[in-house]
Amino acid sequence: MSQCLSKLDGHWGTPPVSLEAQLREETKIFAQIWLLVAKECSEPKIARPLPSTTFDYHWLFKNKTDVKFYEIKRGDATPECTTRLDRALLTWETCLISTYVIFKRVKQHLTSLPEVRNVEWVGVVPNPRIVIAREGSYPNHEVLSEHDCIMITAVDGSKYVLDVTAWQFGYGDYFFSWEMYKEEYVVEGRPVQFRVPDQEFKFVDNQYPESGANKITQEFLHRKQDWVTYATDAELKEAAGNISLSF
Repeated sequence: MSQCLSKLDGHWGTPPVSLEAQLREETKIFAQIWLLVAKECSEPKIARPLPSTTFDYHWLFKNKTDVKFYEIKRGDATPECTTRLDRALLTWETCLISTYVIFKRVKQHLTSLPEVRNVEWVGVVPNPRIVIAREGSYPNHEVLSEHDCIMITAVDGSKYVLDVTAWQFGYGDYFFSWEMYKEEYVVEGRPVQFRVPDQEFKFVDNQYPESGANKITQEFLHRKQDWVTYATDAELKEAAGNISLSF
């Protein structure tokens, strides 16, 4: 990834590649890598559909009809789980740790490209198509909180979002133009929160034990962060292998 995977000017007789398409290709490996890491730390879950009336009191969902709700508990994987739901369960509640693991390498890589001005860690309030809640955590549970992802600003002023856990909300992709993401997937009127990475790293460290029987520990997260940050391009590509991001 030390060199661009695609070029804006194209080759003779080949139409130029858009900046959005180029950045999508440049960031694809980080979505693949996160799915790989998530499989290591995810607990098996059973998902049970919930009626839409379960959250009809909720400030966001009381007027929405296009959301599917699920209750989960630990256990063997849900029988006949669809790929979309399986991906949602795999990435559920991993937005913070995923950004913790990949942010340094994403910023290092993308800001080395002449087309990119800045890469920022941000928080948004999501407007989901799928909502997953822990067993017994409703009706008094505040289902939604800020969601962590990465904003990319190009030198031409255009903005994009890398969201490697967007599947947990049923979004079906990992890379978006900011205009589309804001219009479709962010609650109207809720401002973007710009994080300070060093503060977020410390916050995450304080959320998990240093080591132990839990799958997610400080040791695990530090090891994965160091691997993603310092691995060679070839090593990351080999690890990502043929992990599919489509359904």
